[in-house]
Formats: sequence, structure tokens, C-alpha cells
Amino acid sequence: MFRYDFFNLHDTTGFVTCLGMFVSTIVFVTFGLVYIIGRAKKCLDFAGTLFLIHFLLCWVYYGFPARFLWWLVNATSMGAATLLSEFLCLRLELREIPLSGVPVELSSVTSQV
Repeated sequence: MFRYDFFNLHDTTGFVTCLGMFVSTIVFVTFGLVYIIGRAKKCLDFAGTLFLIHFLLCWVYYGFPARFLWWLVNATSMGAATLLSEFLCLRLELREIPLSGVPVELSSVTSQV
């Protein structure tokens, strides 16, 4: 995943590498962001930081990523992971908060006032 020269669409290994990077990012980064952060406002910041660290590690160990496909797969993965994690975090944030175990009817509350 760190070697940019493996990213190509000319052979099966390159295609599987691109697909594996995209799918693993969607699964692990998305659900990791939802589980660890849990706030939709922070998903873009944390996803950007994670991909910046990934870029720096790639650069340090294997040189500057010179293939356009590497940039395309990483940018698409980051965008998809950010959007999906924001969507899932918003769904978690918008859930009803149960105040008690017994539902209260509106008519019984207004009659007591």
C-alpha cells in the first residue's frame, strides 16, 4: 500500500492493489472515524490528517509518489471515506436520546399543568 509504483491498471497485481487500497480505506478508515471520533464536523480534519500521514510515510520510505493513479486512488479514497463517515456520524448524532424507559404521553403531561 505504500509503494506507489505498484499502482497501475496494466496488470492484475496493480488493479488488485488499487482496489484493495480503495476498499480497505472505505471499510477501516470510515468505521474507524465513526467509532473513534463520532462527530461529523471532525471527520474531514481527521481523514485529511490520516491521509497526510500516509503520504509522508510513502514519501519517506519509497520516494515522492510520481504516479497519477496513486494520487487519484488516494484522493478518491479520502473523499469517499470522509463523506461516508460524515453520513454515518450524522445518523448517530440525530438519533433520539431516550430520557426514560417509559414513554410519556403528551396529554397526561398537559393535564397536570
